[in-house]
Amino acid sequence: MSKVISTPLINKLSNPRQTYSYFDIFSEAQELELAELTCSTPLLANITNPRIILRQLCRWSNDEADVYYGKLEDGGSYSIDITVKIGGYYPMANKALQYRSMHTLWGKSILICHGLYALAVSRGRQLGVLILERFGSLFDDYFVRMSRVEKTALLNQLLEIHSLGKSYSNLWPRNVLESDFCSGDLRLIDFADIESDHKCRCASHPEKRTFRFKAEDAKRHPWEFPAVCPNILRIAANMNYWDYGVAVFAGFEYEVDDVPSARIMYLLPEGISECEKGDGWVHLMENNPMSMPEGW
Repeated sequence: MSKVISTPLINKLSNPRQTYSYFDIFSEAQELELAELTCSTPLLANITNPRIILRQLCRWSNDEADVYYGKLEDGGSYSIDITVKIGGYYPMANKALQYRSMHTLWGKSILICHGLYALAVSRGRQLGVLILERFGSLFDDYFVRMSRVEKTALLNQLLEIHSLGKSYSNLWPRNVLESDFCSGDLRLIDFADIESDHKCRCASHPEKRTFRFKAEDAKRHPWEFPAVCPNILRIAANMNYWDYGVAVFAGFEYEVDDVPSARIMYLLPEGISECEKGDGWVHLMENNPMSMPEGW
């Protein structure tokens, strides 16, 4: 049995929900009993008296789950940072099953799942409490402004998931976490748009499970990759992965290997005007024959 020790996070909300609010629950009790279920890592099993301390509201959801940042402690000197998702029991159980089905990718392409718990509320109602590793922040930009190396890493994580028979039908910045340490390390999250029983047209290709992109592949053409699922090639096109080795910025043409990503370009110091930066990005987009879909 574990404890959730909470601060009254309801005070941080200007307009909290009034009916069945998860925040109301935390404002009314300092300690909440959690009944441990399956799908836990050895981490929790090896802690004699685990405590979950919720420190910060990360995201307030109107439907599925509320997300908190916190710590997992053993009552002594040991602690790790965690992310806690609290929502309806069955949606959280389904998420836990998705994480368990991809456990070989924990800590590499997706978050580590530390455990699923049930939280008894009132009138026989249960909430699901999903405990995940704490990693980075949401990717708050457009994929087209990633560096070539970042795009390559992200596509390879999609290939890792695809090797397990799963595929994202759509990929958005809200599906990606990036490291807080500027290491280029990424994690994929939120599997609502994932196809769990993906039937790929490339299933018979001998390199289907082993192929991975290299940064220099961006100089080639998408039809040169018969082992790659069309879904992933479409995502690559949408993020302007195929740069063919050339970028135009501020009226000058560069080899892509010699120029930083567009996200870095926009942070350039004084000396290049905002107009020049913007014009350079427009030229970069126009120079790429793969157009972006509307709204990206």
